[in-house]
Amino acid sequence: ELFDIVRCKIGRLLVFMTTDILKRPWCAGEVTITYLTHKKVTVIQTPSFAAPEKDEINAQNVMKYLAAHDFRLADYGISHQFLSDALNWVLSVDRHWIELQRHLHGRARFAKIVDDSISR
Repeated sequence: ELFDIVRCKIGRLLVFMTTDILKRPWCAGEVTITYLTHKKVTVIQTPSFAAPEKDEINAQNVMKYLAAHDFRLADYGISHQFLSDALNWVLSVDRHWIELQRHLHGRARFAKIVDDSISR
């Protein structure tokens, strides 16, 4: 299962922040498992990413924020509070963020991400 791979087989999660990445239940679940298991995270921010408002991802509203309302993260041991805490954690300023440069394309863009990841 995907969450077991995140839990047991990775050292760092790379989160490619696109427009709706945090609204996808599987992606939000991966971030939450990373948070709960105290793994490292690197956030790659794309130009299209816009962070959610704090009230959108608080424990009371976070399930409304997710795109798939019929997907139950609780079935995987992920509570609304864990999910809210994890999304706030990954969005915090002290996380390892890399801003994707608009002017770079293809291999140059990938090389910049790798260089920035390794140098931090």
